[in-house]
Amino acid sequence: MPDLSRLDLREPFAQLDREGLDSAATTERLRDSPPDEPVIREGEHGDSLFLVVEGEYRVLAGLGDGGTVLLAVLKPGEVFGEAAALTGRARNATVVSDAGGRVLEIGADLLAELMSDNDGFAQS
Repeated sequence: MPDLSRLDLREPFAQLDREGLDSAATTERLRDSPPDEPVIREGEHGDSLFLVVEGEYRVLAGLGDGGTVLLAVLKPGEVFGEAAALTGRARNATVVSDAGGRVLEIGADLLAELMSDNDGFAQS
């Protein structure tokens, strides 16, 4: 299990106590990301979000001409995939790590529980 206590958590996870996050790490899926392999792909269905634990991840969106545009670079403590997880819509970006990394996948069931149990989390 990763040591999540060292992460500088961004919203909405900053609202959670570390015990709750550690619990999530034991019940949810920790995934290693090989270099250059997308964690999520634009257009795919998704019902989970991801918390960056190690590494840096590029967020890319497709352009009409077949190219891509860099939207953001995410670091440990940041989250991606929340839009699809919350709405049930298709993923709106592709996320990949150039050098590899590790993410914690948080499924829809735990996400709903966190939102109902933590007012600060739900408002974020």
